[in-house]
Amino acid sequence: MNETIPSHLMSDHLFLLVGKNPLPNYVAAKLLIKQGTKVYFVYSEKTDDSSGTATYKTRLADKLTIQLGKSFFTPIVVPLIDPSDASCIRSAIKNQFAGIPDSSSISLNYTGGTKAMSVHTYRAIEEFGNKKGCELTFSYLDSRTLQLRFDGNDGPVQLNQPEAKHFAQTKIKLRSLMDLHGLTFQLRQDNSEIIPLDKVKFASLVNVLSEYRNSENKWATYQTFRHDNWAKLNHPKKETQISLPIELADLAIELNKLGQQVCSRNWVEENQLSFRYLNNNTHRKSLGMFLFSKWLESFVLSKIIAIGDRSIEDFGTSLYVARQENKTESFIEIDAFAVRGYQLFAISCSMAKNTDEQKDKLFEIAHRAKQLGGDEARIGLACMADAKQVSRLNFQLREDHIRVFGRDDLATLEIELGKWFRNE
Repeated sequence: MNETIPSHLMSDHLFLLVGKNPLPNYVAAKLLIKQGTKVYFVYSEKTDDSSGTATYKTRLADKLTIQLGKSFFTPIVVPLIDPSDASCIRSAIKNQFAGIPDSSSISLNYTGGTKAMSVHTYRAIEEFGNKKGCELTFSYLDSRTLQLRFDGNDGPVQLNQPEAKHFAQTKIKLRSLMDLHGLTFQLRQDNSEIIPLDKVKFASLVNVLSEYRNSENKWATYQTFRHDNWAKLNHPKKETQISLPIELADLAIELNKLGQQVCSRNWVEENQLSFRYLNNNTHRKSLGMFLFSKWLESFVLSKIIAIGDRSIEDFGTSLYVARQENKTESFIEIDAFAVRGYQLFAISCSMAKNTDEQKDKLFEIAHRAKQLGGDEARIGLACMADAKQVSRLNFQLREDHIRVFGRDDLATLEIELGKWFRNE
């Protein structure tokens, strides 16, 4: 399975420091474990002031067992009572050396865990290895470059491009990424999973609405329509009627085409958009929210699909993630997303005019996306900001590695997203 990794970089004994982001350990282990490797999962136990990482250790070991096979490696657990105490860490690591023969190969991936765990585990292994004539390898996963980097003279292992030897080996599905964190798709009231949409919804309406950005008159008219009717569009009732400006006649045409397909009725008559032919409350709200703002998510999805990047295996809109202990309550919400290799791209879609509103939404998604995709996750904002606002947002958010796509970028969004995914 790992025949393309140089043999001296794979060890008989692999130490992994388990933190609350198990993704780096998963990626490193997929590369560094060979047949018969003993894998030492170093984790912190639960204390009065810490929740510990025992559950992360268990999920990581289980996922690797499923991926590599039950007999491929031997898991060994190394609990730490205090992951910040040097003597505690060194003692726990030294206790493992009794089972390691002289001249063995030992490796440590020190990406996870606390800083104290990294330093003192490194020192303990280095001291033992040098004394016993062991072949030592120390590595970490660089979240900036998506490379597995080694201390010493060995060059980095490239993981961020499909042509890299190990790209396919370390890719991960969205559900597997969620499994590592003990997360699940949010459940509806009927206990069915809310699966993200991976197809463009109301494509004809998306085309019409997205083209309004090219006409100042139509765009201003559409924004007024949104502003004046936002309450009705958010919560349309069966008797709800909304005046549709004559300047948006092309929108009325597409709405009627859709109405004929759905219920053999026109939805717009005499410039009045009526919801009376949609008997389902969910369908009424879905249409209203789509006209108000949700179409932008579908537009972004259409451009992700248009890129045609086969290395993107998971993508969609309306990603609702819940904790295992509360599956009906949303913990993470992402408007549009793509998973490329083992990297999550999370995109917030905003129709807000105010840049402060856009930033507030961005900070929330940035925090949550990193909880799911770790430091490797990348955050984007697709919005209707003008060039000046985009420049200001990019400057203010540059240290957070957030990419802003404004109104002017929508015409070439497919190209811009492709560059972003490829880190160009």
